[in-house]
Amino acid sequence: MRKMSVIGLALGLTLGSAVGGALRADGAALNLGKQDSPTALRDGERLMASGDYAIAVTVLQSVGVQSESAREAQRLSDLAKSFLYTGYFEQAENTATQALALDKSREEAWSTLGAAQVFEMRRSIALETFSKGVAELKAAHKNATHLAATHDYLQALVQEQDGSMVAAK
Repeated sequence: MRKMSVIGLALGLTLGSAVGGALRADGAALNLGKQDSPTALRDGERLMASGDYAIAVTVLQSVGVQSESAREAQRLSDLAKSFLYTGYFEQAENTATQALALDKSREEAWSTLGAAQVFEMRRSIALETFSKGVAELKAAHKNATHLAATHDYLQALVQEQDGSMVAAK
């Protein structure tokens, strides 16, 4: 799967660096290049919705930094998720951390950060991330149910695996 992700990302980067009028898989033109506007992130969001995460990475990187912090936090959160879904866990973690520096109440960024840490086999750090995310969401009066459920599931999984390892000794 990792090999497939690398190939997909390479294809996305190739498409993104093609002559200005690159096309999405459905034939619609991509808006590549620096754009600082509320509509600038739409192509990345559409690509993510259709599962074209490798191309979304290219689009979201090409749009560049957004001047409005909520929009930039959204761009970074979407970029982090796209990195995660293409198997680039370290980039996903770093980018989600940047998104959270701008907006600590962004559930998607907390979820992506914790998932990247799980995939990097750092489960105890992921548990801390999910716990901190739940606290931040609650402090911002946002729904933390999904993040809390993910934390609880991971915690139960870790405890089960720890118990299996102790029994095996």
